[in-house]
Amino acid sequence: MKFRRSLMVAALVLPGAMAGSVMTPAARAADMADSAVDKAVDAGFTGQERQVVEKYYGKMPAEAQPDDTLPPGLARRDILPPGLAQRDLPADLEEQLPPPPAGYERRIVGDSAVVLIDTATGMVADIIKDILIPGADD
Repeated sequence: MKFRRSLMVAALVLPGAMAGSVMTPAARAADMADSAVDKAVDAGFTGQERQVVEKYYGKMPAEAQPDDTLPPGLARRDILPPGLAQRDLPADLEEQLPPPPAGYERRIVGDSAVVLIDTATGMVADIIKDILIPGADD
């Protein structure tokens, strides 16, 4: 009797447990995308990094800050738009900062923003905006 009850329980539980472990390609892709977003949310500039960058470049006075200092479509947790002009931070600024998290790099984009980008996906993990970047208007 116990054996028969155990068999019935196994017959009811096992298919449900196995079905949960099989993922369709679409479900797997969605899971990977969620993982990338979670990773990006975890990465970001520390308060100290923000201070170093703002001290290096200078912060725009509030009255000089345009309504939108970021290129169209650029926001945290978005993919960096293709063709967007970007460049490396100066070496002497990078030397003042701790290394970025593994798989990330800091870049200057537009004329007044520094971003932290996931190099594998191009996703923007964090943004320091409204800074004065010399030569940005050239």
